[in-house]
Amino acid sequence: MTTTRFRFPDWLFTPWVVFTVDSILSALRIGITLWGGYTISSVVLVGYGYHDVGDTWAIFGAFAVITILRWSKRRENEGLINAAENTEAIFQLIVVAGLLWAALTTLGGALSGLYTTIVLAAGGGAGMPEAAPHVFDAHALQIAVLVMASSIGIALLVSQHLIHAGKIPGQHALAAAGKEMRGDVLVEIAILAGFLGVYFFSKPWIEYLFALLVTGKILAIVKELGSVAVRSLLQVSIGKEFEKGVRKLIGTTTGVDGIGKLETYPVMESTVRIKVWVLSGGNLETAADLTRALEEALLVYAKTHGFEDCRASVYVKMPERNLHRVAQVVHERYGHVRIASRFARANMLHVRDVEFGRPTLLKRHDLPIDEDALVRFLDEHKVKSYRAFEEEPELVAKLEEAGIRYDPAVTITFNLRSSDAN
Repeated sequence: MTTTRFRFPDWLFTPWVVFTVDSILSALRIGITLWGGYTISSVVLVGYGYHDVGDTWAIFGAFAVITILRWSKRRENEGLINAAENTEAIFQLIVVAGLLWAALTTLGGALSGLYTTIVLAAGGGAGMPEAAPHVFDAHALQIAVLVMASSIGIALLVSQHLIHAGKIPGQHALAAAGKEMRGDVLVEIAILAGFLGVYFFSKPWIEYLFALLVTGKILAIVKELGSVAVRSLLQVSIGKEFEKGVRKLIGTTTGVDGIGKLETYPVMESTVRIKVWVLSGGNLETAADLTRALEEALLVYAKTHGFEDCRASVYVKMPERNLHRVAQVVHERYGHVRIASRFARANMLHVRDVEFGRPTLLKRHDLPIDEDALVRFLDEHKVKSYRAFEEEPELVAKLEEAGIRYDPAVTITFNLRSSDAN
């Protein structure tokens, strides 16, 4: 008998559903934690409640990033991807500032409590009864256990939802927020252990020590998120070894003639941004195929190096057209053409465009009436090179004065093809 594994519907992991459900649950978590902290006068719970605000803002930030990136990738907004990445980093720095404030608030409460405990233990404390540390009774313990159990349960549920939704391409920012929240569960378990220690051993300072632990956890998050945001804003390179591998991957790809410039830097915790300018001798169609192939290859390369996503932009530069025109005086007779030795001995003027170093369509023109008319004609038609077998020095000087180069050519005879007769 074949059993079918239960699978959650896909709509449950769309950005709007994730944002709505997880924001509500996170707000509930904050409310429960702050209520419990103020009810039992717990510095550690109040500080952790404000820390939970940062987790909720991380969800808002991840949703904003997804929305902005999708908007920037629309055809009419092409070229705004860098602005979207900067918005993401700036928002993350705002979250960092909020977490830093929460850490300093918690640290101040913990140090104040420890100072009060030490003063009272030394027999002092006169005139400071309101600052005296409290000792948990059974009722306070019940509230603490209820609050921490609820917070742990919501954190596990929301983090798992975010991580699963973050596996979908384009939603990796959600996974980063989920992993940060899942790491908080360990701290919450430690806080709960601290409450139990206060109750069973009647040692109020245990709570303040765990408040210092929460402060350390918040500061660690501040350092991690802040460093990633700064590196993203400053576009700090991922590293020489990573870029060396990228260059090797691109350089061995068929159709790539060279690498002009390469930029790599982090975006969020698990995403890398790669910009590369390559040279290719193909046409526009092959350039589009090459761009898609390289972007897919870079995504695979990034994942093999620990990144969950890669935002790659490949700019294929075609060879310089080096478009210019070459004119040569010729003598046509009975279908045969011979390059004339000089202007005075020619009866026709041939002008041919040169692109990518190769001559293209030839155009035949009647010979101008004199040398001055020839120079004016060549200048008006943007001719850069004039050819004859052995031109007169006077005409060469006029050409050079007009910015037209004289290139001596050998005298050859060839058949005039009908396809060239335009």
